[in-house]
Amino acid sequence: MQIAFLTLFLGLVNGAQTVAVDAGPGVAAVDLVLDGHSVVVKLGPPPWSSSVDLGTALLPHHLEARGLAADGSEVARAEQWLNLPRPPAEVGIVLENSGVDRIRTARLTWDTLKGTPPSAVELSLDGEPLKLDAEARAPLAIPNAGAAHVLSARLRFGVGLEARKELVLTGDYDSAVATELTAVPVRTGGPGKPVRLLTPGELAGRFLAAGRPAAVAAVEREPPEVFVVRAAGAENFLYARQLSPSAYLYGHFKPVDHLLVHFVSPIAKHAVEGHTTSELFDISPAFMAEHSYMAHLMLAGRFDIPGRPQLADAVAVAGQHALDRQTPRAVVLIAGSGDGVPDGSRFSPAAVRAYLAAAGVPFFVWSTNKSSLRPEDWGLIADISTPLGLEAAYKQLKEEVLAQQIVWLEGRHLPQSITLAPGGEAGMELVAKAATP
Repeated sequence: MQIAFLTLFLGLVNGAQTVAVDAGPGVAAVDLVLDGHSVVVKLGPPPWSSSVDLGTALLPHHLEARGLAADGSEVARAEQWLNLPRPPAEVGIVLENSGVDRIRTARLTWDTLKGTPPSAVELSLDGEPLKLDAEARAPLAIPNAGAAHVLSARLRFGVGLEARKELVLTGDYDSAVATELTAVPVRTGGPGKPVRLLTPGELAGRFLAAGRPAAVAAVEREPPEVFVVRAAGAENFLYARQLSPSAYLYGHFKPVDHLLVHFVSPIAKHAVEGHTTSELFDISPAFMAEHSYMAHLMLAGRFDIPGRPQLADAVAVAGQHALDRQTPRAVVLIAGSGDGVPDGSRFSPAAVRAYLAAAGVPFFVWSTNKSSLRPEDWGLIADISTPLGLEAAYKQLKEEVLAQQIVWLEGRHLPQSITLAPGGEAGMELVAKAATP
């Protein structure tokens, strides 16, 4: 028996939403379950449609449709994850027996909405790169039979598009069990404190998901990625500053090595498909921070898109991209004169800040004009109109992202459901849960 959603939530949503589902024979009723709580049981002939209230806050949600038989037993299930990344590119890991000494082999498969081939294909076991052949296969020499190991695939398709997949492998060469994983950023170190690399063993029993113990599969520390929304007023200021006689003083320092910077357009493109109009915010490819001075870097990834700015909405989309990358992360809004609220956004700055905090994405606001944004809307605003102000703002951003590492928890969980067990905060803290001013 099958059940399927007729309503697919591809963008950011909150409030009351109409949810429609269809089911095959044998399904007499549908139980809609939001974040583990039954919100409606719809009886009558299919298809079923009902309103589900997501609340006024902008938060990630897990929505399930459970098909029930006439006796009330569950016979089918479908699910959606709302306000979380839905990737335009996906990669799969297929485990095979090679037939040579019963050694297990991993084979990668992938697909994109546009059928674009990947420009780079990577596979690693416990962080160690594996060599792939022409058919995207690699033998798995799994050490410590019976222990848990993490197999990670990462594909790049150009223009900022990536696909990742992680599997937890248990057993030896003859058997393996794969499970979904949730990436949880944690912070060790910080201003004046050295960063200490964690191990899965010392993290055992320190995480809860919805109040229940969550098993740690692995810990990774990859290059951090920063997602920048740059408003037009800030762009004009930065461009003028570069042409000024004192340009070499402003931002004439190189950012930290191995930091990747993406830019997200503050103006949406509107794509129409059938009766649905979608807002799409372009994202630039990644720029390596060490390849240019800070003032030049902040002018990279320029967009030529006409329309009304939607700063808050663009910041929320930048947060989704940060979640999708599953690396140490932060979002930065660079604003300038005339870039204040209100703008054309559907979501308020307060709602977006709460969304980023719940999702574990640190958020920084920089302004080239102190009066352009209101602190009561956006929180703490760093003035970067002077060389000293820019260096201080960048130092704070650098210390944040370099203090992060990713803990992989077994199973898929809502980010806001992850907490530390009593006593689990020793030597670390969850990123952004209370970091947003």
